[in-house]
Amino acid sequence: PPPPPPPKILPSPRVPRPPPPPKNTFPDCECEKRSNRSPLSLSQPYDELSPEGLNMYCFFVEVGTCTWQNPCCRQDLYKVEFDVDPACAGSVVYSTIDDEMRPPFFQSRPYPTVKVNRINRPFAVAGGTKICLVLRDPCPTLAQLCKGGPCTYAVFNDPSTARDKCCPVRTWLP
Repeated sequence: PPPPPPPKILPSPRVPRPPPPPKNTFPDCECEKRSNRSPLSLSQPYDELSPEGLNMYCFFVEVGTCTWQNPCCRQDLYKVEFDVDPACAGSVVYSTIDDEMRPPFFQSRPYPTVKVNRINRPFAVAGGTKICLVLRDPCPTLAQLCKGGPCTYAVFNDPSTARDKCCPVRTWLP
């Protein structure tokens, strides 16, 4: 009799790969987010007490070099947004820009963020601008406001006057 046919070898079941981690879409808008497209950034924060005895976290706008020549290399400074924990709504008492008090702006939708609006500094004078956030419960520290980890922020130009929308995203440890 003929030899038996060779046994059929079934392919091993493929284990599906886990999905990639979700991309951080902060800020959830159409703009140039890559940090090497703009020289504007914030210094490491320092903390002090506000006149009311609350935690105040301040940073200075720094102007570095632009590693990729593009229109955002000379972006103006219109606003800064911080990626924050939605449970921290109500934590920002006020912000200051060069010691001028501004009302708080905590946005919950479409994404949770603290905004410091209408900074309105042309590129030539943006460097050295001092921005502060004054915090209280439920998130009286910058680390709590920033979801317990590194703080992510975006620096925006004025979309009403600029053809190119710039919002380079950077991160630092609180």
